[in-house]
Amino acid sequence: MKKIELELTEEEINYLTIEMNCLLRSYKTIYNGQKYDNEDMGNAFNKIYKALTGKNHETWLKVNK
Repeated sequence: MKKIELELTEEEINYLTIEMNCLLRSYKTIYNGQKYDNEDMGNAFNKIYKALTGKNHETWLKVNK
């Protein structure tokens, strides 16, 4: 496991939150012509989302059961 530390502006945080939200909402469905169903990728996206917002993504929690 590798721990990383980033400094982001509020604008960067907002942009990444929107992107992670879109990706995680469409997990296991087709998004921009791609189907995201890799569990490791979903976990990584959720960790980024959680770091940005302080909470797990609701859709990810539902599909990752």
